[in-house]
Amino acid sequence: MGMPGTRKRTRLVVRGRRTISCVLAVTTAAVVVLGAVRAVTAPPAQGKSRPDSAVDTRLILRPRTVVQGAIVGHLQARLAASPLIPGSNRLAVSILDGAAPLAGARVDIVATMPGMSMRPIVIAAHPIRPGGYLASAQLPMFGTWQLTVHIERRGAAPAWHRFTVSLSLPAGLLAPSGAPGTAH
Repeated sequence: MGMPGTRKRTRLVVRGRRTISCVLAVTTAAVVVLGAVRAVTAPPAQGKSRPDSAVDTRLILRPRTVVQGAIVGHLQARLAASPLIPGSNRLAVSILDGAAPLAGARVDIVATMPGMSMRPIVIAAHPIRPGGYLASAQLPMFGTWQLTVHIERRGAAPAWHRFTVSLSLPAGLLAPSGAPGTAH
């Protein structure tokens, strides 16, 4: 049978070769997976674009700001709302009494969605400067919202004005695939 211990060495070598083969197979598989992940997540090379299936541009929400103004009695009220997408929206209210900023007023905004049976959302606007008030409103869904600005101040009757803003679906989302202005 040969020298004593020869058989054990042979088993160790065979086991060592199997271990090396397994390590090489696992390493090769990992390199292939990492390469695939990198190819999918890497930015496109200059001058090249990703395939159309990578991003459906019809699903991109485009934040925007809408500014509206109104005369409420002898007050001038201005509302700036952004980004006008579902979720947190910034509502900035500016109020002038004649030509002077209206300081010290209590300003609340009530958000309602016409035609929907949901509770009004009442938001207190906080003063940020004389005549400037800021609020953050959680508007949970797309559609038309009425934002009623209530103004209370000492020595005067309360005033209010209803502004209307729209949280629009992304352009072309409901258009059939391949229609003008869509990516597909």
